[in-house]
Amino acid sequence: METKIYSVDDLKNLFLQELLNKTGGKVSKVSDHSVLNGMAYGFAKAFQKSMKDIALLESELFPEYAYGEFLDKIAERYGITGRQSNLGSSVCVKLVATPGSLYQAESCSFISSDGFTFSLTEDYEVGDNGWGYVFLKSDSTGTNTNVAAGSITKVTGQPSGHIYCVNELPAKGGVDKESDEAFLQRIFQGFNTFSFETLDKMAAVLQTISPFVLEVRKVGTNSYGQTVLSVVTSNGVDLTSDELDQLKDRSIPYLSLQDLFIVNGLSGGPGPIILQNVERVNLDMDFRVQLDSTIDITEFKVACQEAILSYLDFSERSFDSIEWGDLFAIVRAQTGVKMLPEQFFFAGDSNSWNANSPHVDMPVPATKVARLRMFVVRDISGTVLFDNNSELVPYYYGSGYTNVFNKINNTI
Repeated sequence: METKIYSVDDLKNLFLQELLNKTGGKVSKVSDHSVLNGMAYGFAKAFQKSMKDIALLESELFPEYAYGEFLDKIAERYGITGRQSNLGSSVCVKLVATPGSLYQAESCSFISSDGFTFSLTEDYEVGDNGWGYVFLKSDSTGTNTNVAAGSITKVTGQPSGHIYCVNELPAKGGVDKESDEAFLQRIFQGFNTFSFETLDKMAAVLQTISPFVLEVRKVGTNSYGQTVLSVVTSNGVDLTSDELDQLKDRSIPYLSLQDLFIVNGLSGGPGPIILQNVERVNLDMDFRVQLDSTIDITEFKVACQEAILSYLDFSERSFDSIEWGDLFAIVRAQTGVKMLPEQFFFAGDSNSWNANSPHVDMPVPATKVARLRMFVVRDISGTVLFDNNSELVPYYYGSGYTNVFNKINNTI
């Protein structure tokens, strides 16, 4: 805030100081309950209210000083979509079933222990390994949909070959109401609508249409010469093909003639731009750890997951690569860790893990975002620790994996 707000006492003392200085000694003292003291207090109160009004005006002129309802007024004045609210969450869930089992998006619903339901974004068929990961989106909205790890274990409409499902990570992205900080950042980005032929311009336009859009990234050019843009959503949920088409169609009124040619073509044709969902780089983690006897495994897993998800938050930072050393340091820093063997700390894409060389960084292309997919904690002997009623849940791997973890092989 440019205008500094003084207290009533400070302003009163300033008034009295000038009064004593300018009266030539005719007034030498002002007692607490005198008429002059009352006048000074009244003037000071009026001055303070004026300063407050000036500060409020500043907050409307300069968004960086605004908060609460004043941010809402600024957004309305500049034609920026209002504060986001009621966003659902997304989560990665592991499915274990007989090979070939088909989970259909229209009929399958996944249920958390809190009673929240989640849906598939597309059909999924379990491969030869007998397990796989799918992304779900919540059917309801709000922060309550950010359910805890290990809470999604029920499914309705499942295929006959279904064995079990579980979310090894908490759901994320559910929002009741957008925070002042996030709203202010989006307001600043809104001025990008005045640019031409830029990714920031497209992002600002799409954000005006949909509260789910976080940013837009350029993927490249396809075989038809069309520029492919990836849409990154704020809660990690993929948009359907219809939603992507609506984004493109509804963006037309916000674009200049020059932008219209790029997006929709002057002839009304499809235009040389294609919108798609951003592709993910999936981070898998599997490690052994020895914990202090006083540490609860559930609390340890939650603390680790929260720290790693914060590290991977693509709304706050971008990655050229995810460094193995950073992930190791995050887990090592958790309370109660007595031993964390480097040779059994695997992080990255599980399809490329090598038992002889676990210390490998995972590259993240600029066109993709990283997301934690698999998270397995083992005791020092290799037994899987899981926080679902203290049960040990078998973890299935393909037969091509080296048995370096004392894993349970792919036998169901």
